[in-house]
Amino acid sequence: QLNRTMRNILQIRINQLQELRAMEDGRWEDVRERMAQSAELKKANADLWTAYFSQIQSEEEKKLAEEYHALFEKNDELSTRIRQAIESRDEARAAKLEGEWLRTYEPMVKAMDGLIERQQAAGEEMEKEEEATQNRSTFVSISILASSLAIALLVTWILTRGVAAPVLAAVARIK
Repeated sequence: QLNRTMRNILQIRINQLQELRAMEDGRWEDVRERMAQSAELKKANADLWTAYFSQIQSEEEKKLAEEYHALFEKNDELSTRIRQAIESRDEARAAKLEGEWLRTYEPMVKAMDGLIERQQAAGEEMEKEEEATQNRSTFVSISILASSLAIALLVTWILTRGVAAPVLAAVARIK
């Protein structure tokens, strides 16, 4: 979810740059198309974020997520203001807001990277735990198999001795 969120944010950034260039060139149809695409990506990100945030289990990850989301909200608000400047065809204001947006973008990306690293570390830890569990299960299974084999050999030996002695005694009487 976080990787898709980041991919969408990067595409929104590309769209924003293309919107600014299209505005400068007077290509308003391109501006509208990019804005529509970005709106869809923002909706998808909201859904992804809701799904991700509802699954957080550790307090550490929740704190990182809240820090990221605060930075995202600030960045998103600037994106909205840039779009408003573009729609009103105010190039100077859009360019000024673009600079502010860039100053909020880097900390937001670093916060997202921190979340992704946290998830990767948690995944690696889960993988190690799963491997340890599998090793324990394998050991228990082999131990049960070895114990069963030992019991089977003991029972076979006892039965053999129990049956062989009377048979040998009977054969001796017959002779």
